[in-house]
Amino acid sequence: MTSFFSLFGLRDGLVGGMNFSMQDTHVHDIMQMMMDSGEVYTRESLKKAIINKFGVATTYCSCSVNMMTPEGAIDFLESRGKFIPSEAGFFTDESKKCSH
Repeated sequence: MTSFFSLFGLRDGLVGGMNFSMQDTHVHDIMQMMMDSGEVYTRESLKKAIINKFGVATTYCSCSVNMMTPEGAIDFLESRGKFIPSEAGFFTDESKKCSH
C-alpha cells in the first residue's frame, strides 16, 4: 500500500518521536491494545495511547464504519458498549470483543 507520505516523496516512520505511517486499523486492535496494557483509560489518555501505538495518520475501521479518527473510533466503541466503566475512567476485556 502506498502511504500518504510516500506520495509526496516523504518517508513513513518516526518524525519528532511520532509515528507518521498511514494505514487503516480495525477497532478490535484498539481493544486488544487496551486489554494488553491492563490500564484504565480516560478519553484523552486512550486517544494518546492510540496515536502512540498506531500512528498519527492512521484511520480506524469496523465492520460497518470506515475512515474513523481516533476520537471517532473511541465514540464508536463507546456507543457499542465496549468499555467497562470504573472510578478512574474505563477499560475493556475479552467479553466485550465480538468474535468475527
